[in-house]
Amino acid sequence: MRPATDTIHCPPFPRGLPWINTEQLRIDKQLGRPLVIAFWDSRRAVSIRPLLALERWHREFGPRGARVIAVHVDGDGAGTPEADVRRAAERLGLTMPIVIDEELQIASGYGLQGVPSRYIFDQGLKLVDAHFGLGGLADGEHLLLALVEHSERSLAERRAQGEAAAAPMAATPATEPEEDESCDQGAAVPAAKQPRLIVRPPTADALPEPIIETDQYVAPEPAEVLPGDFRDAYAAGAVWLELRGEGTATLGDHVVHADGDGTYLFVDHGLDAPGTLTDLALTDGLTCRSVQLEPGIAAAE
Repeated sequence: MRPATDTIHCPPFPRGLPWINTEQLRIDKQLGRPLVIAFWDSRRAVSIRPLLALERWHREFGPRGARVIAVHVDGDGAGTPEADVRRAAERLGLTMPIVIDEELQIASGYGLQGVPSRYIFDQGLKLVDAHFGLGGLADGEHLLLALVEHSERSLAERRAQGEAAAAPMAATPATEPEEDESCDQGAAVPAAKQPRLIVRPPTADALPEPIIETDQYVAPEPAEVLPGDFRDAYAAGAVWLELRGEGTATLGDHVVHADGDGTYLFVDHGLDAPGTLTDLALTDGLTCRSVQLEPGIAAAE
């Protein structure tokens, strides 16, 4: 969804929240680079898959100046220990900056309604795209690439005109907390304290048109989240198990080894497909808190 206004600035990050893969980051320090903020819940399967795509954006576009930040929230308010979030990030191979929004302070600034949710801001930290739910990854990547290429063209033009313009630094982790008690962390920083933008943001008419995705997601049956003792037929794109403890879950050729509390991918159909969990078995010491069915893409007729 492209906003109808270009006056929505990126909300600040509260101080003192736990960060993973980096020291504390500040929003105003991201001026001059494209910025992606994505909300996820390590216990909700539906928000994990898009996160893996955002990790690829981080690795691909981070060296070219774009910043991708994942904000962890508790979707149902049950609470997720910081250690479990760190374990999930390690298990998923996430290297992007992650901030744990323990009391939904960041989420309230966005009016967050659910996960996954993703926001893209331009080099002036103004909102240029918002997406809620599954899908939209091709369009988001197309837009982010356009913002990165705008940065590179702008620098080339300024250098051609004789300006000594250095490229934006790669979006590497902060080795020390980005703190400044004399300045708030919002994007609307007073001009006197605002660093000179190395790259000016593009005008709205310079942004690419949205890509309309044709893939249709099918709601899983019988429901997206089921009790941990569900052992029946289903239809979905994938099956995830929210497990507690350590042990092994098996179903025919499908095996997952749990090394602690977390949500694990168990069966991956890709497209919407039928299956059954009748013979799902867990070793002693391992319990299943919920069975989560991920929506699948409708098979071509």
